[in-house]
Amino acid sequence: MKARNKVTIFCPFCKGQHIDEGLYAIKPHTVHLCFHCGEKFKVTKPTIGVRLDSNMTL
Repeated sequence: MKARNKVTIFCPFCKGQHIDEGLYAIKPHTVHLCFHCGEKFKVTKPTIGVRLDSNMTL
């Protein structure tokens, strides 16, 4: 997996940080489920949500 797929993602609805876990932390995907507000949101490129100290933010 390419490191550029790992990004810091924030929910567009509640602004909570999204961190992927389990299987979702392995395979990049475009639809993410916010653990804070329960809304699903889509990003343009397949990504994996990582902790805030990563090198890229969406």
